[in-house]
Amino acid sequence: MRNILFIFITFLSIVWSAVSHSSEVEKITIQLKWLNQFQFAGYYAAREKGFFAEEGLDVTLQERNLQTSQIEEVIAGKAEYGVADAGLVLERLKGRPVVLLAQIFQHSPLVLIALQESGVNKLEDLLGQRVMFDNTSNEIAILAMLKTLPGGLDALQLVPHSYRLEELQEKNIKAISFYRTTQPYWFQERKTPIKLFDPRDYGIDIYGDNLFTTEQELFNHPERVEKVVRAVRKGWKYVFDHPDEIVDLILAKYNTQNLSGEQLLFEAEQTRNMVLPDFFVLGSYDQLRYKKYAELFVELGFSTHSYI
Repeated sequence: MRNILFIFITFLSIVWSAVSHSSEVEKITIQLKWLNQFQFAGYYAAREKGFFAEEGLDVTLQERNLQTSQIEEVIAGKAEYGVADAGLVLERLKGRPVVLLAQIFQHSPLVLIALQESGVNKLEDLLGQRVMFDNTSNEIAILAMLKTLPGGLDALQLVPHSYRLEELQEKNIKAISFYRTTQPYWFQERKTPIKLFDPRDYGIDIYGDNLFTTEQELFNHPERVEKVVRAVRKGWKYVFDHPDEIVDLILAKYNTQNLSGEQLLFEAEQTRNMVLPDFFVLGSYDQLRYKKYAELFVELGFSTHSYI
């Protein structure tokens, strides 16, 4: 199995030395990992500000079908590119032909949320309780954090995710997984105090959203891959230089969730804290961090080997 961390670097050296003279517009699809929101602002900007078009790309941005995995959609050929997170490593460890292209979020926004009134003050208070999260590689940071509990996941009552925050207020569950970039605003609006359990506080600092593709796309269309990455990086740079404009853009063209401007501005500020564009080159990543993730997945029993 070829190394997910080095395969793209090798191809970039080839692509950068080549000059494409093709004027043909190429149609591609990027599979998002969730519904439209500021989380994908860089892709909206790349499309609406013409960065994709400058590269000769006609791009469809596809919201996630919550009944399927965005990674599976790309592997199945329903999209050429997708947005995943560090769980992509686990898929690679399973032998899936996925390739990391660019790291956008330097930290995962995934947290567990509990109501302050619930009496859940520390992670151990969840033992024996009903906890709602996506028990797949999509939420590997939460999985790894809960695995640190005595008894691990077996010590919890795992509830399939309904994606309804009301489950907490209805007292159907004690904690629910969501992004700290979005859902806390819902409770803030309702003046409901909450407790956040962030995997980073438990020594689990997992990368968040990235851009990925398949080995087939990389080998068959290396120049197109480079064009996509370049446009996406331009898009994210534009986002953090013009956040208010992008919020207006989402409200006008990508607001399938009927979010308010205030919600999106909250998410914009929190997203900046995950991407850290003032401290990291957009799209960059540390190969050693990914190696540590692979080793962690072995340690926690998600994989039998750490070679990626």
